[in-house]
Amino acid sequence: MNRIAPARAAGDLQPWWATGRSLACMLIVLAGCSGSGDHQSSEAEGRAKEQAEASETNPPGMVELKADVQRTLHLKIEPLGAASAPPEIPGYGRVLDPAPLAAAVSEWATARAASVASEQEFERVDLLRKQNTASVRALQAAEAAAERDRLLVEAIRDRIALSWGHTVSRRADLSGLIRDLTSQDRVIVRVELPIGEEPSVWPQRARLTALTEPGKVLEAEFLGPAPATDPQLQGRGFLFLTRANPLNLTPGAAVSASLELGGETLRGVMLPESALLRYDTQTWIYLQKNPTTFARTPVSLGPSVPGGWLVTRGLRAADRAVTQGAQALLSEELKPQTGLPD
Repeated sequence: MNRIAPARAAGDLQPWWATGRSLACMLIVLAGCSGSGDHQSSEAEGRAKEQAEASETNPPGMVELKADVQRTLHLKIEPLGAASAPPEIPGYGRVLDPAPLAAAVSEWATARAASVASEQEFERVDLLRKQNTASVRALQAAEAAAERDRLLVEAIRDRIALSWGHTVSRRADLSGLIRDLTSQDRVIVRVELPIGEEPSVWPQRARLTALTEPGKVLEAEFLGPAPATDPQLQGRGFLFLTRANPLNLTPGAAVSASLELGGETLRGVMLPESALLRYDTQTWIYLQKNPTTFARTPVSLGPSVPGGWLVTRGLRAADRAVTQGAQALLSEELKPQTGLPD
């Protein structure tokens, strides 16, 4: 007997067109997912291509910026001006403590007063001896005392010269100088040169800069070579006396110095301090090549001049340099390397 299969429930029955529609939906979804992935991949490839093209278009050190971006970064571009300065040599120094010098000068003044008195006593006894009213022994004693005091004065003066140089020991206004030093209206600075650095002529003056205030310069007159070598630095040393002390330098303060030498004047361009950029252990500036192109250029700084530094080679007075916003320009240059968004 043939059995008839039981009928399926209504929910189990699916017409052929329903099955086809499901397959179509699945295909559409899969196609959409594939298209989305392709789109994201295309965007990534496009960004990589743009960065590669930017790297090829702008070699290292070159920046392309439109005028509106330059205004946003507050760039200031100025032509470099011609400048000149006497030859200089850099050095580092410290402010000396004037207390030992003040004590020696006080001792010297006391010894000179005693020497004057003993000399006058010798002259008095010598006059009495000529009048037969003083003994030979008294005359000899007075003469010995006068000679002893004179030698003591010379010994103290030699000690000052050995410690502070002959220029200081022979100053006619030494007492006035001590007053200025003890009140810190003026300071004596010892400047050291690197080992093996020997100027062809003695420096004429120096420009000093405190490490705490690098933007301010203090003039100092040349006193002479240091009478002794620093046991640690072992370089050539020089003593300088400031004309004033507006930086309020105190004993032991460290300073950097530019020693002005005699000789042929150095000529070049003046580079403002605000244009300098320190990057990758070098000093750079940005030069404007055309209205939208800037080139990072290395510079070698020469002597300091009012407002900046003298550069004797590599730059011309007609060059236009970025004097404000150099750091922002560097950030723009490095964006393709770091992957930072514009």
